[in-house]
Amino acid sequence: MIALAAAIADALAAAHAKGVHRDLKPANVMVAADGRVKVQRMSDIVGTGLSRQRLGTTLMLGFGLAAIALAAVGIYGVIAYGAAQRRNELAVRLVLGATPRQVFALMLRQGHLLAVVGAAIGLAAAYLSGRVVSSWLYEVRASDPFILGTATIAVAGIALLATVIPAYRAAQLDPSRTLRPD
Repeated sequence: MIALAAAIADALAAAHAKGVHRDLKPANVMVAADGRVKVQRMSDIVGTGLSRQRLGTTLMLGFGLAAIALAAVGIYGVIAYGAAQRRNELAVRLVLGATPRQVFALMLRQGHLLAVVGAAIGLAAAYLSGRVVSSWLYEVRASDPFILGTATIAVAGIALLATVIPAYRAAQLDPSRTLRPD
């Protein structure tokens, strides 16, 4: 017992010499199975405890970014598919006198309409599902306006950006090629 007390005193003296004196507490003293004594700083103990939270936060950030990327690709795919299905109609509009700028504006307007409707439906679904799971979460409200607003603006912005490429391609259609029978 005296040897253990001496080892603890030596470890405390060494820690004090390193400048670890303000956060020395009995819980900071660790005795290994072989009798070695180690003094840990409180910041190291807390840092070890927070490593799981950091990992969880990093994983959630990664999954969130992957979800946003998948949403962007999906929205782009839907808009591009719709524009491809309407190629003949858009070519006829161009033949009948519509300018490429008008076709571009038409496609953007329709893409924006889809984005607004999708954002409204998504906002309602997020709010309702948030009400269901709010009892499972700690200090998170289902109607947190910052989170819902940020997510809605982000997805709507992605949808609007995803509309630009198909709209540009539709405006650049060559009616003589598009309407030519194969």
